[in-house]
Amino acid sequence: MKLLRVLSLIIFLCLNAVTIFSQKNKPGEAYYAYDAAWKPLNNIKKAIYFARVKKVNDTCWVVNNYNMFGPMISREVYKDRENKIAHGTWIFYKPDGYMDSVCNFQNALAHGKWYFLNDTGRTYREKNT
Repeated sequence: MKLLRVLSLIIFLCLNAVTIFSQKNKPGEAYYAYDAAWKPLNNIKKAIYFARVKKVNDTCWVVNNYNMFGPMISREVYKDRENKIAHGTWIFYKPDGYMDSVCNFQNALAHGKWYFLNDTGRTYREKNT
């Protein structure tokens, strides 16, 4: 089941990768390509990772980071356009696409508990921040 899910996602991303980067962005939305060291690229064919940045409102920007041909890596929320002030719920994913951990930020500082999840989505560890 996991293999089928991963293969389906890979096929979907392969078929849509060129379309994603060639179409006009919606207002408040942008896509970025990166190499293996997370350095920005202009050539999508050399990309290892990509990010989708979406403006929710004047004080909320959501950044979804993906493997170019694999599952999502993280979902990050920022308070500013420059993505320097973490503010909101961040989710990190394992290489197989399942959630790894969840934490909250307020004004660039971790706030509350950081939850670590197993493959069934249950919390196996909590860390106070």
